[in-house]
Amino acid sequence: MVMRTTLIFDDECVACSALAQLIGARAPDMARVSFYSPRAQILLRRHFPQGWAIRPYLIVGEGENERVVSGAALLFRVARLLGPAGMVKAARALLRRARREKARGGWQGNPTAQMRAYVPASPAEAAAFAGEALLLPAAQPGLGFERILQWYNLHGAFQTASYWTHGIAGTLVLEQVHRPSPPPAVEGVAGEDIALGAGRSARLYATGEPHEGATAALTLIMALPAERWLSLRATGMDRATLLSLARGCAPVAA
Repeated sequence: MVMRTTLIFDDECVACSALAQLIGARAPDMARVSFYSPRAQILLRRHFPQGWAIRPYLIVGEGENERVVSGAALLFRVARLLGPAGMVKAARALLRRARREKARGGWQGNPTAQMRAYVPASPAEAAAFAGEALLLPAAQPGLGFERILQWYNLHGAFQTASYWTHGIAGTLVLEQVHRPSPPPAVEGVAGEDIALGAGRSARLYATGEPHEGATAALTLIMALPAERWLSLRATGMDRATLLSLARGCAPVAA
């Protein structure tokens, strides 16, 4: 009986796709699925409920005997499967990719080509995918939740954005980064240091001019532990309301 195997790979990466094709030619019974597909996310969440790294995975077996192979163990399997000639082809594909990345300046040179979005069904699901709790505003009158969007790139940057409405015309976007990263720069605008309480500090920016009676757009950047941050971007909302929402942000876990 042939054991069921599923290769999860990044189909946005040309070299990864070429390597997956080489593997498929040697192992036609092996299923190959995109890292970004719902099927891959279900499989990975089963084995990594607190989040997973952006790397190839091999799912071996099924049911109670299902297990995941990655890292050096996966590399050993691939080398044994492809043989010396196949590994030479794989090395050439990786070298071509490295040269292209260098020529175009890596992810910074073409960010949209290497980013894929994921839309979780709930904040709890988003927290599970991020591998840590999300900071979201507490429920209050006039505040309505719309959706959550998550994205990441080949360098491992991973962020979550939640979208909210407030009152008749107010909007709020919370963006949380899940790895050590410098805070976003707000150029040409003087910021105001804000003490939010409970050990939280932030910097507030008015990033637009009032128009037809509406308030200016506001951006609040809150420092988080481990060199991470949370930003709140609001339109149609006054300063006091934004600060109140920021102070009420609480962790939502998986």
